[in-house]
Amino acid sequence: MKTLLPEINSADKRFHAGNPATGEQGTRVTDTWLNDVQDRVRDVQAEAHYVLQKAEFQPVENKQTQLYEAIVKIIDDNRKSASTTQKGEVRLTSDTGLDSEELGLTAKAGKKIAQLIATVQLALNNYIPLNKRSSAVNSNDENNVATSKAVKTAYDKGVEAKNAADNAQRSANAANNNANGRVSKSGDTMTGSLTALGFIANSPTASVMFRSQTALSAFLDFAQKNTQHALTTLESIAFADNAAEFRMHLTPRGHNNNTDRREHTFTFQPGGNIWSKKFGWFDQYFGKKPTFTYYQHHYLGASVYKIPFSDTQCLKITLMLADHAWSDELILPEIYNGQFLVNAIDAGGGTDALGAFVVSNNRIKLIGDAGTRAAIFVFGEGPL
Repeated sequence: MKTLLPEINSADKRFHAGNPATGEQGTRVTDTWLNDVQDRVRDVQAEAHYVLQKAEFQPVENKQTQLYEAIVKIIDDNRKSASTTQKGEVRLTSDTGLDSEELGLTAKAGKKIAQLIATVQLALNNYIPLNKRSSAVNSNDENNVATSKAVKTAYDKGVEAKNAADNAQRSANAANNNANGRVSKSGDTMTGSLTALGFIANSPTASVMFRSQTALSAFLDFAQKNTQHALTTLESIAFADNAAEFRMHLTPRGHNNNTDRREHTFTFQPGGNIWSKKFGWFDQYFGKKPTFTYYQHHYLGASVYKIPFSDTQCLKITLMLADHAWSDELILPEIYNGQFLVNAIDAGGGTDALGAFVVSNNRIKLIGDAGTRAAIFVFGEGPL
């Protein structure tokens, strides 16, 4: 853009009309100053025309809003998406299964993650911490486990009771009463609390142990007073390489409790792997990533981008280059099994008109001048 127009060469830098009655002359306007005015007016017009040109507008003589509209279009055409390396606009998504560094999560997605974490935390809160130890032998607290001191105290009292029983002369009724108050090893119904004592191998920590004698699984069942079967089961099961996993079997909503309706709901494996009936393995469900495949010899080359949105389906984008005759059917490198759209443009000189439409889930048809090199864009739902 040119420099500012010089001021008129007068004493006060202003124009004066002059006064013939007094002989006062008006301000003399030189050809140089008028040429400067013309040059700078045309320079400003050239700047404005360049803005219209960049926006692909044609000047309209009686329209005064074109420059504003052109600037708005140029800004819209040059918007940039934010990434980890540049500033820009951030697009929001509620999909928590994407591995993107350019999208931002909505409050809806944050609520979904918070609810999932709360569900897992609620399940974990039902476990008895192993570091809660008690030496009391008369406590009915279900959240503590007995220490070795409590075991010895109970053992000593048991020895004392046995000696007292051996030495005392009891009647048959007293012996029967004593027997009726004990729990049978073959199974019984208890009316009081039970404290089970055990030790973790190579550790001073006390524990309650459930050992299976013949199977690879050990179970802990929870049943309510009006149920025939247990409603909740915790299972520890051994699998490959002497490892063990923890499973939860829960009962869904139903019309009655006369049938066993427990189902495998959660699995926790060593290393932090978590499985649920609803999501499957968490790392596979929540860690799906977009994929890209290039088919070098498919016509003049084809690229397929896949953005997963379920276990089996994805948003599929195909970019393909091909030469075609007047009316050709072309085969896509991968199939679509949902709704999808196709578009084609002249990839040569950009002068030929092309039409495109869908024939089948992996075929399209182009209509246009023979010999045109076509750039083809396909967008829609397909299998992973």
